[in-house]
Amino acid sequence: MSTIKKPITLTNAFRMTLIHYRSLREMSQETLAKNSGLTRQYISRLESGNQHPGLDALSRLLNALDQSFSSFGKDLDKALLEQRKNSAKMAADKKGPFWDEK
Repeated sequence: MSTIKKPITLTNAFRMTLIHYRSLREMSQETLAKNSGLTRQYISRLESGNQHPGLDALSRLLNALDQSFSSFGKDLDKALLEQRKNSAKMAADKKGPFWDEK
C-alpha cells in the first residue's frame, strides 16, 4: 500500500491521530460510528481529511475512544511536529541542480 503525502496541516494531523487511536482500540469505522453515535461515512470523511469535526462530534469520538481532550491534543501536537520534521528531512535530502541553486 502506498503512502499518500499530505501537506502539513492540522486537518492532516487530526486524521492521523484519529486513525492511530482507532487502530489502537482495534475498532473499525463502523464500530467507532456506532459507539459515538456518528455515521461511518462521517468517520470516513474525517479520516480522509475531507471533514472537520465540531466540538460535539469531537467529544463523542473521544468518549467512544475512551480518550481525554488533553491526551488527544498532545498526540495531535506530536503528529504536527512529526509532519514538520519529515518535511524538513525531505527538503534536506533533495539533490540536483534545482536544490543546489542559491
